[in-house]
Amino acid sequence: MRFLETARSVGTATLAIIGSLLPNFKDTTVSRGLNYHYYFSPPASGKPTLLLVHGFPSLAVDWHPQINYFKQKGYGLVVPDQLGYGGTDKPKESSAYVHSRLAQDLVDILDHENVTDVIAVGHDWGARTVSFLANLHSDRFLGFGFFSVGYIPPNSLGSTIEELRNAGVLQCPRRPKGHWEPSRGLFQYRVREGRQTLEVQHGSYRCYSCLG
Repeated sequence: MRFLETARSVGTATLAIIGSLLPNFKDTTVSRGLNYHYYFSPPASGKPTLLLVHGFPSLAVDWHPQINYFKQKGYGLVVPDQLGYGGTDKPKESSAYVHSRLAQDLVDILDHENVTDVIAVGHDWGARTVSFLANLHSDRFLGFGFFSVGYIPPNSLGSTIEELRNAGVLQCPRRPKGHWEPSRGLFQYRVREGRQTLEVQHGSYRCYSCLG
């Protein structure tokens, strides 16, 4: 009973914290015509802005501990719902989720807010998007941070799947076409070059999806 009471108390407190963030959420249309929903708080004088990019499955509000902490320190914050998540558009075409395009979308949001001196931080699959920011737009940022998944250099995954252009599989705003079955173990993926098949394992599910 005490555990349930504690859980309810923590849940209520978390909802209150998340609710306090909602007035700072905005929407903008990026250059390719898609709507992005994101949290924005401007920086105090002399402070950089943090671009916090969530992974799968997550939302911008999952950064609420970091948002509250760094806002109190005077940092600017841009925290989007990634494409396919939350209040952001959810196109059905997997080509919309190519990471170079996702990276450009984030740059468009920064340009819309006229923020400079930005540090981009990615978690999980968000780290892959931040890797593309580092690879394609490094001059736009002061630095980069990565959680759960490290920095991914250009072409590090090989040319067989051309940087996983079927990124709908990887970004996972929805389950990709393929065969899902229960699985144990940590997240992993493997490319079988002969069959051009991508194996994705996340949590308790594994997907085999043909890329070729």
